[in-house]
Amino acid sequence: MQPEKPISLSRLPHRQRSRIVRVGGDDNPAVNDTEGSLEHRLLDLGFEEGAAVEIRHQGIFGGPLAVQVSDRLIALRPTDAAVILVESTHDTNSVP
Repeated sequence: MQPEKPISLSRLPHRQRSRIVRVGGDDNPAVNDTEGSLEHRLLDLGFEEGAAVEIRHQGIFGGPLAVQVSDRLIALRPTDAAVILVESTHDTNSVP
């Protein structure tokens, strides 16, 4: 069985527990804005490699995502969530 390919956090199904494998990337212009300020903001909020994440809610009409990262609940724009790559942990328990 092949390992699953990481997907962006914005495409993660609701209530599926996952782990962050990467924030940003050299080929993503959204992350490379003004010296990587988006990447730095996400890291400051706790979106770092290895952290447990789960989407708890999405606003109507593609609005903000409520994302549980470790012990915090944070609202993110879907475009910002798209630069965070995650892989499923196949764990049925929610993020604490």
